[in-house]
Formats: sequence, C-alpha cells, structure tokens
Amino acid sequence: MAPTREVVIGFGVGQALPVRVDDDEIKRLQGALREGGWFELRHDDGTAHIRLDTVVYLRIDKDEHRVGFG
Repeated sequence: MAPTREVVIGFGVGQALPVRVDDDEIKRLQGALREGGWFELRHDDGTAHIRLDTVVYLRIDKDEHRVGFG
C-alpha cells in the first residue's frame, strides 16, 4: 500500500472534507480541478464524488501520516 497524506478539501459553503490519499490521487485531483465537473476521489475510507466547481481550497500535508513522537 502506498503511503498516504492528509488532504482537506474546502467548499464555498464553509464545509471541509478531510481524507487520506496517496500522491497519485493527489495529482489526479489537482489536474481535475483545472477541468471542473465531477470527480471520483478514491481515499483510504472509500470513494467520494466531488463537484469540483464548489471547491475553494485544497490543503495538502507535506509528510505522510506518522504515529508517535518525533
């Protein structure tokens, strides 16, 4: 299984969707944002269908998830 990072997708209505996805899925999402329409996002917990014209921000953690200190 590829390492994942947390991505938070923010919507114009003040809601956000936090998900854990791998780098390939992040690249797919970033490319799709330029195109608009609907996007099927595959994440650790399943699938989310997102209407891309409602997305106002995308926050991507820089490192993979870690447990513990340091």
